[in-house]
Amino acid sequence: MLAIISARDLGFINSEEMIKKLQNSLTTIEKLEKWNGHLYNWYNIRNLEPLKPAFVSTVDSGNFVGYLYVVKETLEEYLIEHNLSYENNVSRMIQSIDELIKKTDFSKLYDFEKNLFSIGFDMKENKLLDSYYDLLASEARQASFIAIAKRDISYKHWFYLGRTLTTLNGYKGLVSWAGTMFEYFMPYIIMPSYNYTLLEETYRFSIYSQKEYAKKLNIPWGISESAFNLQDLKYNYQYKAFGIPWLGLKRGLKEEVVVSPYSCLLTLEKNHKDVLKNISKLKEIGAYDKFGFYEAIDYTPSRVNKSENYALVKTYMAHHQALSLLSINNFLNQNILQKRFTQNPEIKASLILLQEKIPQTVVYTKEKKEKVKVLKYKDYEDFSEQVIHNPKGNVNIISNDKYTMLVNDFGEGFSKIDDVYITKYNDSYKQANVVYVKDLNEDVYWSNTLSPAIKKPDNYSVFFSPSESKFYRRDGEIETITRILVSSDENLEQREIEIRNNKEVPANIEIISYVEPILTEKNSDIAHPVYNNLFLCTSEYDGKVLIEKRFHSGKKMYFTNFVFSEDENVKFEYELDKCKFIGRGRCIKNPIALEENRMFSNIISSVQSTSVAIKTNVTLAPKSSLVVNYYMGISENIDEIKEFIEKYSKKDAENRLKEMAKSRSVIENRFFGLKGKEILEYNKILAEIINGSKTREKYKEEIKENKKSQRELWKYGISGDFPIILIKIRNVNDVYSLKEYIKAIEYFNLKNIKVDLVIIDGENGAERYIGEKVKDAIYSRNIAYLIGARGGIHILKSASIKEGDMNLLYACSDMIVEL
Repeated sequence: MLAIISARDLGFINSEEMIKKLQNSLTTIEKLEKWNGHLYNWYNIRNLEPLKPAFVSTVDSGNFVGYLYVVKETLEEYLIEHNLSYENNVSRMIQSIDELIKKTDFSKLYDFEKNLFSIGFDMKENKLLDSYYDLLASEARQASFIAIAKRDISYKHWFYLGRTLTTLNGYKGLVSWAGTMFEYFMPYIIMPSYNYTLLEETYRFSIYSQKEYAKKLNIPWGISESAFNLQDLKYNYQYKAFGIPWLGLKRGLKEEVVVSPYSCLLTLEKNHKDVLKNISKLKEIGAYDKFGFYEAIDYTPSRVNKSENYALVKTYMAHHQALSLLSINNFLNQNILQKRFTQNPEIKASLILLQEKIPQTVVYTKEKKEKVKVLKYKDYEDFSEQVIHNPKGNVNIISNDKYTMLVNDFGEGFSKIDDVYITKYNDSYKQANVVYVKDLNEDVYWSNTLSPAIKKPDNYSVFFSPSESKFYRRDGEIETITRILVSSDENLEQREIEIRNNKEVPANIEIISYVEPILTEKNSDIAHPVYNNLFLCTSEYDGKVLIEKRFHSGKKMYFTNFVFSEDENVKFEYELDKCKFIGRGRCIKNPIALEENRMFSNIISSVQSTSVAIKTNVTLAPKSSLVVNYYMGISENIDEIKEFIEKYSKKDAENRLKEMAKSRSVIENRFFGLKGKEILEYNKILAEIINGSKTREKYKEEIKENKKSQRELWKYGISGDFPIILIKIRNVNDVYSLKEYIKAIEYFNLKNIKVDLVIIDGENGAERYIGEKVKDAIYSRNIAYLIGARGGIHILKSASIKEGDMNLLYACSDMIVEL
């Protein structure tokens, strides 16, 4: 339809022909079967029935509705130009378009937990695909923008889209998934850009990158998704995305080079002189024929003749021809399609989203590297890596909203989903997820972190960042490096163990992981550990451990702990019986399995006391290393657990996990306005709460005098089930200092860590005024929902606290602060 309009704008057809063709299109579109207002991706053109597999594409729906807005405004122009009333045929077409726009419900394609759009809806599976558009530099940002403008979803979604930056020769811009011109410039057909903004800088950077890459290869520029020089048995050219290596997160981009003429034409409005030079080169090599430019020129060595360095892909794609036509129309008619799009009131009201400013500080990447590294913003970079050489109770929290992993600098910690702890964790049992390394030549073993205290390392360092916890230790000439990450969109964590042999001779190494799952609330395991274990049922899937937990309510949860190494020679053994692994009268500091050189049973079935131990023996050549990845995942859906096993039992899966984990942490911290130094402070507060705060010492006499139980807190709306930070504030001027504690509670909630902040607001008649200021501080963060919530903020008036209850509050608080 936009091609029809552009044909009229450029003088190929007149207005009456345009109206007739648009009406024919709309009449057909109205007949098509739809899903929540969305067109299916494929229809039989003879009977208009959806083709199987029936599928609804988010990005294509975004494009379609965006273009409908342009068509609608074009028809409005037509009425005005011809001085027509709203009772004729064009008026009905406008009403039809309004209905199509209104009924296309983008919320049905949106995951409200992840705050992202799924790639689409699969009718056969009757569910959204478990893949998401999570980058701002994507062709799907048009769908995101349209959905927000229509009020189908919240504007907050826009800020969940990744804004990872990269640089080249002093220029900077956003990275995309595949580094294609289509990802950057397809939305630009109708969505305007503004000077000195993040998107404008990115447009110019992507053009610059395209030219620089082409210059290095001595070829014309313009690389995007297109057909390429490979045909199937029916002589159909195959199709895929090609991109610029340093612009794309996707691996392998430099292995294939395909130039598509439409890709450079997309940039015509911003870059017309160089586009004209480039299309002259394309014509010279024979890429232009009677229907215009061919689809592509393939420069990939494996797909061209030895006598030539390229192959013409002699086919025409209507979509790419139309995009070229639309770009020419915008260039010759001063962005006419963008102007029509923005004339719609709901679109105009949302244009502020496109005016985001440019971050000033990024981390530079090496131009020769294919993989684009995550770049850090100024607000974030001072906690890109906190190095701890002398462990003394620091903690790090990594979370994806639901799955939370907390670890301290000794390596102790827990993993949980919501309130369900995945591994055992209590005051006497703080390490239930450990990897042991044994040097068989020296007959000595150690753990991958400082805890459990088996052997003192020669060197030990900890590196904490918002997306990763890293532990380094050296024992003799063996180095052990551990990286712990949480998937950005799955309930799964990865522990990457790298063993380096710095000896001049081979090293025989035994590596054993040990996990003790509980899959229950922490207090339930403490109260009934043996009883809880009765509800764990073990089976296997594809040779990997799969544990089912049954709850009294009938709910089930599934857990897996498995391992993968890219070295195909590495074989693994399993032991699920805790008694066989730990041994009588022993603990995880000295398990019998490490002292007896025996094979594991390799029996994956239910046992009386469940744990998961996985062992491998390897011989490392001198000056060599080995990487082993351990995964732990949990879900209420057994099929999702099976997907985890299949997905992460393949090469390169861990790299995508790392990239997305880093990208998410950057986006999250920027969206919530969390600076690096603030994150450090909040983690220190949490560490102090966990380890025991010295602030309680001042009130030790009052704590001794307390005779009341925890349940006496209930009348104040405080459960006492979570750690408590008690703050006494006497002066209204001290509310400013309180703001950091309020922000800390918001941070803890973001990371799924429940802490109650109890504020006692004033004495001597000042309670009301201080209370108002305290509430203002909370409302300014848009977190009023935390007032009175479990793991939230509780405001108490000192005059309302009953006799003896102050001592109770001191006794139940883990940190006490006087402002």
